[in-house]
Amino acid sequence: MARDKMIRKQIYVTKEQDQLLSRRAAQLGVTQSEVIRLALEGALGPKGYEARAHVLNEVAGVWKNRKDLPDWDSLRAEGDERI
Repeated sequence: MARDKMIRKQIYVTKEQDQLLSRRAAQLGVTQSEVIRLALEGALGPKGYEARAHVLNEVAGVWKNRKDLPDWDSLRAEGDERI
């Protein structure tokens, strides 16, 4: 990824996170710093929380008026009877 001027940051991670970070970097063939940058972009960038929330809001209720779906209350009741 082409980057503008980088700003150095120090972070603390758990031992397990360090192992996972190392493993993921090896899988992707990139540095651990790049894995962290990718994670930050996913959490903070255009594909982060706000974008996911927007998509969820857009699709909320899309099945609301469908007539071809099963009656979920009946299906749940059948499952409860089996238990």
